[in-house]
Amino acid sequence: MIIGRDFSAYQGSSLYPWLDDIDFAFVKVSEGQHTVDSGWEGRLSQVRAAGLVAGVYHYAHPENPVSGDAQHFISTYRSSLRSGDLIAVDVEMTGGYSASHVTAWKDQWIAAVQDAFPENLVGLYCNTNYWLHETTGNAGDFLWIASYGTSDPGIQYDWKIWQYTSSPVDTNKAKFSSRADMREWALSKSDGDNDGGGDDDGNAFPGAGYFGPGESNAYVTELGTMLIARGAGAFYSEGAGPTWTDVDGAAMAAFQTAQGWTGASADGIPGEQSWDLLVAGTGNDIPDPGHGYLPFPSTRWFEDAPNCWIITAMGQRLVAEGCSCYSSGPGAQWTEADRCSAEKWQRKLGYTGGAADGYFGVASWTELRVPGA
Repeated sequence: MIIGRDFSAYQGSSLYPWLDDIDFAFVKVSEGQHTVDSGWEGRLSQVRAAGLVAGVYHYAHPENPVSGDAQHFISTYRSSLRSGDLIAVDVEMTGGYSASHVTAWKDQWIAAVQDAFPENLVGLYCNTNYWLHETTGNAGDFLWIASYGTSDPGIQYDWKIWQYTSSPVDTNKAKFSSRADMREWALSKSDGDNDGGGDDDGNAFPGAGYFGPGESNAYVTELGTMLIARGAGAFYSEGAGPTWTDVDGAAMAAFQTAQGWTGASADGIPGEQSWDLLVAGTGNDIPDPGHGYLPFPSTRWFEDAPNCWIITAMGQRLVAEGCSCYSSGPGAQWTEADRCSAEKWQRKLGYTGGAADGYFGVASWTELRVPGA
């Protein structure tokens, strides 16, 4: 079995060192009909940046109408959705209602979220006491069971994840031989997920699970080669390679941005549509800013706290423009000092309010003139 952890606002904004030596992690997104777990997007970004199998969960309030809880989670999480994300409803309280009421409520929540996100696995988190009084035996796509101080959860159901301790932070075991094994399972409902065989010409989309932190395979090289041909050459100092880095993410994000996509659609991870455009040589090329400067990746790429030479080069330009919050560096890992320095630059350009939040848009990035590789 492999080890993972789950996190909420109680762990604060930084998850390090809790991400060391684990293979998967869940992040709390929402609770009830109105509560959003403060800082959840940053925690999820850290989980993804560490290359872990990522999961999210909603803390249930069965005293509410189920539609309110479900829609609150769906609307909060939708823009951050990725193929292979695991989703769970956390049922720990009954709201004073009977087991049959809570069970029916849980079943309806799972069905609603499965309908909203049909390509992601949606399951149930609960403790053994709840499960033994549950009346339908429905855990959705998987059961994540909590049982402390025992050698196993002590239930007959074929659970996938077992939360076995809360000290010093909630820690889990999952029934998989490796991270890759769990990722393959997590992608099992995704239309883009296959064994990589694809069409006879070998150019079918292999699935998003082949790309991102921790991935190393021939598809990463193929992607980089196609991106370079479409205008991403300034991102690569030594050409495309098989090991994914945030440079690949920047180049992919630049191509997605060139198609007019934003938010989660320009997160630097290829989907089937962007892959097909690259293979066919269609869609828009990455715009050339001229003079060897780097094209704009995407706002989302910066929000995901990248770690690569691009951030160092960006920081050096910010320092040169007199917009520095750095006590040392700048370095390759995006930090609050980078965001603060970028905000100073945006304000220098005359931006205010949300347009000066420290996360680059195309105009403020283009004006900075960051040199390419």
